[in-house]
Amino acid sequence: MKAVNPVNTVKSKKAKQRGQGMTEYVILVALIAIVAIGGFTSMGGKITEKATGLSETVGNLPQ
Repeated sequence: MKAVNPVNTVKSKKAKQRGQGMTEYVILVALIAIVAIGGFTSMGGKITEKATGLSETVGNLPQ
């Protein structure tokens, strides 16, 4: 039977927890990106209209 080193076991658990945290972070960032892309896609025309109107207003300001 092989002896288990408790120090290696603790290091292994910490590495797994760090990997799990990173995986959760990646999933969260992916979900936020999907929502943002969906929002910009569905409201793209309105955002373009607002940006165009704002640029025209700024362009017409007296200097």
